[in-house]
Amino acid sequence: MEGTKMIGNNNGEEMAILQEPVVGSWYLNQTGKLMKVRMLLLSDRLLTRVMIEYLDGSVHIVNIDAWNFLDLNVKRQVADG
Repeated sequence: MEGTKMIGNNNGEEMAILQEPVVGSWYLNQTGKLMKVRMLLLSDRLLTRVMIEYLDGSVHIVNIDAWNFLDLNVKRQVADG
């Protein structure tokens, strides 16, 4: 599945699916809030932070480790206002 990767411990237990951030893509978090990835921020060519925008217009920057802990679902299509 494009944009996702499986992670888990060495025993193959507690597998999780991480959503890789894709600029312009919408994601739904656990609380039901939609957010769109606006920008990927790199340091020394490595992804370090993700700029996200919620429907209410608020913008947040999260580091990639925090992003990886978010339980997100990809939304295929959202009407941009």
